[in-house]
Amino acid sequence: MIASDDLISFADEKETAVLPKQAEWKLLIVDDEKDVHKVTKLVLSGFEFAGRKLSLFSAYSAAEAMDFMNINPDTAVALIDVVMEEEDSGLNLVQFIRENLGNHSVRIILRTGQPGQAPEHEVVLNYDINDYKAKTELTSEKLFTTVISAIRSYRDIMTIEKSKIGLEKIVAATADIFEIQSLKSFLNGILLQFVSILQFEDDAIYGKTSGISAESTGNGKIHVVAATGKYGRDSVDKSIDDILPPETLRLIDEAKKNKTHIYQGTKYVNYFSTKTGFDSILYLERNTPLDKWEKYMVDILCSNAATALENVCLNEQLENLVELRTVQLQAVNEELSIKNKSIKHELEMARKVQMALFPRVFPNNERCSFFGLYIPMQDLGGDFYDVFSIDEDNTAFAIVDVSGHGPSASLVTAMIKIFFNAKSAYGKTPAEIIEEIHQCILNTVGVSGIFATIFFGIINHKLMTLDYANAGHTPGILLRDNETVFLNSNATVAGVFKGAEYVTDRIKLDGGERIILFTDGLVEARNTSDQMIGNENFYKILSERNSLSIEEMCLKVFEDVSNYSRGIDPDDDKTILITEIKKC
Repeated sequence: MIASDDLISFADEKETAVLPKQAEWKLLIVDDEKDVHKVTKLVLSGFEFAGRKLSLFSAYSAAEAMDFMNINPDTAVALIDVVMEEEDSGLNLVQFIRENLGNHSVRIILRTGQPGQAPEHEVVLNYDINDYKAKTELTSEKLFTTVISAIRSYRDIMTIEKSKIGLEKIVAATADIFEIQSLKSFLNGILLQFVSILQFEDDAIYGKTSGISAESTGNGKIHVVAATGKYGRDSVDKSIDDILPPETLRLIDEAKKNKTHIYQGTKYVNYFSTKTGFDSILYLERNTPLDKWEKYMVDILCSNAATALENVCLNEQLENLVELRTVQLQAVNEELSIKNKSIKHELEMARKVQMALFPRVFPNNERCSFFGLYIPMQDLGGDFYDVFSIDEDNTAFAIVDVSGHGPSASLVTAMIKIFFNAKSAYGKTPAEIIEEIHQCILNTVGVSGIFATIFFGIINHKLMTLDYANAGHTPGILLRDNETVFLNSNATVAGVFKGAEYVTDRIKLDGGERIILFTDGLVEARNTSDQMIGNENFYKILSERNSLSIEEMCLKVFEDVSNYSRGIDPDDDKTILITEIKKC
């Protein structure tokens, strides 16, 4: 059951004026001839329809009529002369009412003393009017009949419009029916529907149909949660004992006791309860009894209201459960957040450790210079390069690409780093060093499927030679003058196949060469069309940037690749290492 603090109450809502705001039908006479006004008022004097009299208003020009319609959008009928200050004044007025004011409810009847000036066929087709009459044909009887038909049409349009408002509120509330505020809109829409079905006039003003929706509280009292008509705002949150007369209270008590609905004359009471124990009362009264069809409609609407309240009560239980689960999830989320922060911290520390493995200062000398860049796909990556001196005549350089990404790949690069130092490399060929790395991976993490591609080279400054071995890595590029030499071999990757053999190749250096090593993350970068840069385009980039210093060349190559793959998340680490051999 909804707690007393959550009682559903309704405040008066501002609605678009769709029904007359006075007890009389408004009819506007627009004509520049005073006699026409006198005759029309004389003919329609004493007019009454559906229990409401007729209020006649006069406008002697289109401008006066525009001002009147702007202030009185609830005008039922407008009798408009076609020719006034201008030949088309009446037609312009029609256009103003329909288009500028957006008033499509008022029934417009054009009257003309000069039928040839505005042909009926043309006017009816081009203007949103409801009738077209020559003044000579509007006898007293025909004028009376015309006005009756127009008002009846206006009344029906207003009834439909008010029904539409009620239905719109119900539809709008349906999406959020499990919220208290939505329930208010839902029940308020139902009450508007009652007013629309049971009475054509605006009952909030006339009080001809009035209603109350109430609920039973824990203390046995019945409090108003929604009201319309003569009960209005002042009844909300009050006990029905303080509002309704004794005979009505007895009728409500009988409906509640028998758990049924009662029609008694002009009064109607419907009691309904939900499976969750929520009891509600709907009370309606008007000046005439309900007919069979109206009772049928009332029963349907009450059934819908009961279903809505049932859903709200179930929703309240669900909300309580959700609130509990939310608290529990928040606690779990806070715990995960703390752990996540810890993991992020550890990853950041690991990233710093991995970056510390890269050479901070390159061992440049009078015969060769080095520069490299590395951008991991994630915080940690599997790419790695290194440059170190073996002795005064030999400098080693290498690039590694470990399969996978993240912590596991970074741990393998750290393990490989152990072999990249003067002590481990002294007196060994590049193939022998790769062989040792190959065996290490096989004996440790090889079973996990991790492997590495490696390019390892040694430059002898004295002999001006380059000894290198390539374990399945992207071919290194040696640029000299207009010649491009690919530093490749047929050896397989390290850490997969037992008995794999690696070979050292030698190439003579003349001075002025550049040796470019890179990982496949640069060559396989993709654009928004899912096309890779590819070897040919990448080699073209290297050639175009070769005139720059090696530092600028590294930066520009990365910039070119980044521009090519702009808007695409990287799917691999990117690394480049450039060695420049100086001329003697």
